[in-house]
Amino acid sequence: MATGDGAQVREAIAALAEANVGKLQTWLDAFVERDPAKAADLFVRLLEYHVPKLARTECSTEVQTQPVTHRIVFGRAPKRTKESDM
Repeated sequence: MATGDGAQVREAIAALAEANVGKLQTWLDAFVERDPAKAADLFVRLLEYHVPKLARTECSTEVQTQPVTHRIVFGRAPKRTKESDM
């Protein structure tokens, strides 16, 4: 398989899945009769393609010791003084 064929493979898998959507319930019903635990496992694994898993993300930041003040002015800004900048 050449580089860049990943998109073609994904499209082929998607087409295969779409073509067999109608058979899915029949397959799950057959598994339930033979092995209910396996059927439940398959169902949960299939759900992963419909409901994506949450990704784990680690965020870190440095804590500032001094508070940060933001000044937002709408319209014409008043004249600045040393007192207003504190």
